Amino acid sequence: MKQIYDFELYSPPIVNENTLNKKLEKRKLKYQTCIIAIAALLLQIAIIMLGVLTIETYPFLMVAGMFYVLVSIIGGSVIAEIYAGGVYNV
Repeated sequence: MKQIYDFELYSPPIVNENTLNKKLEKRKLKYQTCIIAIAALLLQIAIIMLGVLTIETYPFLMVAGMFYVLVSIIGGSVIAEIYAGGVYNV
């Protein structure tokens, strides 16, 4: 096996339980965020499909669904921009 660290030149990286727990929590948060984003996207697709299927009988449902999807996309984009540390990062 090829050795990737030369411990004679540099000290080994410091690893303790706290840093490993922080990395684990960060990975879990990314996983949960991904699941929530996918669920929100599927919900929006379902609302659009419901509106398209009921456009002839309930046109108001189509308009309300499209309005909800538009507001949801805008709100999600703003939250994602803030969370990612974009323009609104304070």
